[in-house]
Amino acid sequence: MRPRALALTLGLAFSLGACDPAPSRPPRPTRPTRRPDVAAARANAVESLVPAVDASLPAPLARCLARARESLSPTLSDALESLDAPGLLEDACRLELSARTRDPSLCADVHLSALRERCESRAAIAQGEPDRCPRALGLRGRDPVCVAVAARAPRMCELCVGDDRPRCLALALGQPARCDAASPEVRPLCRQEQRALADAFAPLRAVTRPTLEVTLSEAPVGDASLGADAGAALPLPALSRGVWRDTAGALWIVDPSLGWPDAIPVGGTETLVSVRFDVAAARRGSAPAEARLILPGRVALDTSEGTLTARATLRSNPRGRGERAVGEVTLAGSATGERVGRVLRFDAIVRDVVPADDLR
Repeated sequence: MRPRALALTLGLAFSLGACDPAPSRPPRPTRPTRRPDVAAARANAVESLVPAVDASLPAPLARCLARARESLSPTLSDALESLDAPGLLEDACRLELSARTRDPSLCADVHLSALRERCESRAAIAQGEPDRCPRALGLRGRDPVCVAVAARAPRMCELCVGDDRPRCLALALGQPARCDAASPEVRPLCRQEQRALADAFAPLRAVTRPTLEVTLSEAPVGDASLGADAGAALPLPALSRGVWRDTAGALWIVDPSLGWPDAIPVGGTETLVSVRFDVAAARRGSAPAEARLILPGRVALDTSEGTLTARATLRSNPRGRGERAVGEVTLAGSATGERVGRVLRFDAIVRDVVPADDLR
């Protein structure tokens, strides 16, 4: 075969072989599924837990809530979910903004009652409006810490007892170190409140500690003997925190935790006294007063029952919160044939101005 013919034959064979289908390759293994997007999963969890920011909310509240949603950690998400508290973030923002914006209306829609009262307290303090302070837990009238600081009257912090006193002074004077005098469990809250209110008003100046003293002494009644303890003054520390003025112009001396004591047949182991009289009348001279006197183991005496008479004299003119009230009330009564005479002397400051019904 000639060389040219051989080349053509080999080329044709090669071309025909190239047209045969190539052997099939094994299928490429499927790529493993991508790891779940943790950030997206957490965002979905937060979205289901915390409703979307309501466009109708005030702008500062909406911004605070948006920031809180973005910074919510998985741990906190789990905690909120376990508490079933989807409104807690909004409550926290309302609490934060109440002092900064001095807007008490933010507190109205706070879900948790404890946070609502704290919100109202911060807003009242920031505004300097003691009439907006929430009611005190377990006491008559408004929260004494809130009233003292909102009234810008540090001397009224002396009306507070226990942990409330260092809290009150820390807020009023702008001195977080005062919180160290509170019990360990209260110190964090005290410092948190002080920081929240630090820019709400200028720190106040410390004042001389006021006189807070109410005592009860025996007094003669007609020819009755005073006995061995004649003239002995019994301190009544609870009453020293309970000097009030009502909105009708009367002064009340009552225990803040007790109010006007209930009518009981025979007294227990404590001496209980409550007095109410008109300030203007007592300023002019001895004026009639409403009173109840319950001595240990004795029958209760009450002016409303005709078993007790009371007359009050004021040597000061307490017109409002933080003002000094000085005077005395003479009490004379008789029950089961026994005549009783006492003098109630007081030197204290007005704790608050409230409706009379709050003190019963």
